[in-house]
Amino acid sequence: MEELQDPRFRLLSQVKRPARYIGSEVGTLPPKELGSDGVTVCLAFPDTYELGMSYLGFQIFYRLIKSIPFADVDRAYAPWPDMEKLLRAEGLPLCSSEWGLSLKAFDVLAFTLQYELTATNILTMLALGGIPLHSDERRDEDPIVIAGGPGAFVPEPLAPFIDVFCVGDGEVLFPPLLELLRGTKGMRRDERLNLIAGLAGLYVPGVTPVVPSSVKRQIVMDLENAFYPDSMLVPLT
Repeated sequence: MEELQDPRFRLLSQVKRPARYIGSEVGTLPPKELGSDGVTVCLAFPDTYELGMSYLGFQIFYRLIKSIPFADVDRAYAPWPDMEKLLRAEGLPLCSSEWGLSLKAFDVLAFTLQYELTATNILTMLALGGIPLHSDERRDEDPIVIAGGPGAFVPEPLAPFIDVFCVGDGEVLFPPLLELLRGTKGMRRDERLNLIAGLAGLYVPGVTPVVPSSVKRQIVMDLENAFYPDSMLVPLT
């Protein structure tokens, strides 16, 4: 009954739709035992749980990252205002759905930019997760904050807050990015971002202040053989 020891557990009786915050969906996979070079990713949907769980991209990326031997993945969603208010009042961080880890405990925090009105939710999630809002204020131990999706094609409004923009399909972009992060563990943050900027389809505002013409959208060319999950995460309610 470890969940009963979680200080967030007692908050559930004070919020609407508490099932949003309990995780344990049908189809979740157990955490891996990663080595010292393992890479942990938190997929962050900057809107409510109900909207995030209906997003096919998260279903694909969850299983895709789980299939990479040296990587593991969890999820997080923007809390409803009642839960946000309680987290702030209690001084508790926004945590991932399955492992209950603070967002700042991950190696990578990956947002999806599905529509512009979620921009402020990204800032809220960063603040609740204990991560500095501005990318130039983050330390070596803070997560690499990445963002992809349709909004990544117009990155400048969020450039001060995002470390890396993924331009194109995540199925193509995630594997080489995670491989690079695995191989650069222990390096300084600025060194890692400089190397990331050299990968196709990735825009790093802190390294390249103006979007270069060489950042080209990466797309899945063969849909017949593209990665697709054989099962889905299904909410309990």
